[in-house]
Amino acid sequence: MNLLDLPGEIRQEIFKLTIQSPLVPGNPSHSQDGRHQLSRDAFEGGGIWQLQPQNPALSLLLVNRQIHDETKSIIDIIPNTYDLDIMFVKHHGLWTTWSLPKLPKTHYIDHVHVTVRIFEPTDDLDPRFQKSLSFRGGDGGPELAVWSFFHLLGNLIRRGPGYIGHGVKSECTAPYIIRAIDIDILRPTDGAAHRSIVCTDKEFERRKPRVNKAWLHNDASIPPEERLAEYMISNMELCLCFGRYTGSYAMLVFENVTEIIGFRTNGKEFRLFDLRKRLEAHKEAYLGSPDVSDNQKRIYQEWVAYVEDRRARMEKGLEPNHDRPAGGWWRWSENDMF
Repeated sequence: MNLLDLPGEIRQEIFKLTIQSPLVPGNPSHSQDGRHQLSRDAFEGGGIWQLQPQNPALSLLLVNRQIHDETKSIIDIIPNTYDLDIMFVKHHGLWTTWSLPKLPKTHYIDHVHVTVRIFEPTDDLDPRFQKSLSFRGGDGGPELAVWSFFHLLGNLIRRGPGYIGHGVKSECTAPYIIRAIDIDILRPTDGAAHRSIVCTDKEFERRKPRVNKAWLHNDASIPPEERLAEYMISNMELCLCFGRYTGSYAMLVFENVTEIIGFRTNGKEFRLFDLRKRLEAHKEAYLGSPDVSDNQKRIYQEWVAYVEDRRARMEKGLEPNHDRPAGGWWRWSENDMF
């Protein structure tokens, strides 16, 4: 039977499934070709390996005029919701695969669904991936791996889904506004023991590497997906508290994500960050602290007033205020994290 012989409503359902189904590579071995490193700098996303984003609607758009028009009618009405698959490959990086059923027509993104899967590296992986994601403890600073996680978030907000936009300079307000980000870390299915999530099972038997968070390595009583979730959550907590190294990321989140960043394990809610409540709590704690000078509080209040006005406009779908106070509350250089 020819596709055009099917009733129109059945064709519509087939097209919707084709367009909106996430792209999920089977394993790293079958997904390594064509991946490029987001940055060669370990502090700027050196652990992120990106596949060129694919448009699942493209094959339908090229069939004939009728199917092109029917497909386009679906694309026009589907929400600005996007899926990102991340393969967490020990030592070998965060391997991202975006599903882009359509490009954003505005700077408003409704929802980003992120799935994280843990893999033991296999011997057939290209050597270029090796050691791109390191959890070794730093000398006074966090492990290098954390910057790849932060850059996943920073690039999403600055360049949009698929990281295909040109981005903006670090002193400018990011263009993309996201209502919610949902991150689901799944139980490994590759058959490995995953006694550690920072080194391979073979390495675990030989030595225990120096890491800042030992439970990532040697607490086998916690399932690996929960250990990775706890790691990501602890760094998000540090970010939203305006930690020493994460202040500009915190500003980026509060200025551009309107509702929540949620973490799940195997589909079950694990931790939810309500950004509206978090901003209120931080404002109360910071302005009430006797250790903060009056001048610091004044600068902070200028930034908070800007953020609250911006968030109010974002929640109504209006063009947000881009006039961040000169210098900002949290200062950074043009060569900083973004």
